Amino acid sequence: MRCAILLLTLLPLAAPAAEPTPEPWHPDGSALCLAPGQTPTSDAQHKLAALLDRMQPVFDGFPSLAEAWDSAAPPLCIEDRGIAARGYLETTSPRIVLRDGLPPGAQALILVHELRHLEQWTRGICLQNGLTMEATARAAFVLEADAAAVTALVAWAEAEAGRDDLWQALRRMPVFADIGATFADRMTSGASVADATASAFDAWYADETRREAYYRAVCSDYLDRLDTSKRLAGTGELPQNYLHEVCRLPAGGGYTCAEPEELPR
Repeated sequence: MRCAILLLTLLPLAAPAAEPTPEPWHPDGSALCLAPGQTPTSDAQHKLAALLDRMQPVFDGFPSLAEAWDSAAPPLCIEDRGIAARGYLETTSPRIVLRDGLPPGAQALILVHELRHLEQWTRGICLQNGLTMEATARAAFVLEADAAAVTALVAWAEAEAGRDDLWQALRRMPVFADIGATFADRMTSGASVADATASAFDAWYADETRREAYYRAVCSDYLDRLDTSKRLAGTGELPQNYLHEVCRLPAGGGYTCAEPEELPR
């Protein structure tokens, strides 16, 4: 089955799965994107090169993110046309896109988040055609909760190493702040990294407004796809080992994650 990336433009972050944008992506894409190994020439490319330099300690500390980045080799792009999402991953091209105008710390934080989605995709853990609408929403929740939890983990580790720009950005960003606070509380109380990440995963689900917003957006996108493709609704369910496959620490090992008993319908 084909995997894709869903850009939920009504949400402050991109969810993990949807259709690619038409090519060419942007009339000024050659100046707004930086391909791996490319020498920067435009202002946007120089900023993206500086951002990738900032990512080097993240790549050094979290091998699975580095492996995903190296294997997929997506261009990194700046979107200057005004989008609601702070960033998104598009897999067909593939490319990672960041909204123009984000402060450097926030830009780096969103890149970490999208790198986790890139890793999910390179492992084949993504939304697939043929699922029921409810299963699609459940999968999107799991992927987003995992990416948010791992983002908190990376930001915490960077702050512990004396680089606190990601953590400060996380604390100031409403979509992440509660998840980061949960992670920090668990770590300062002596929990393991795996247990703190599991608690951060749970925290994503704890915000009812967030769950309902994602549910509405995922379901709206699902129905729009059916209408565009003229396909029937899918009948597939999530594999039983889906959460086990998703919930892996980027430095190795796994963490225990579980869906709450009640989800929006």
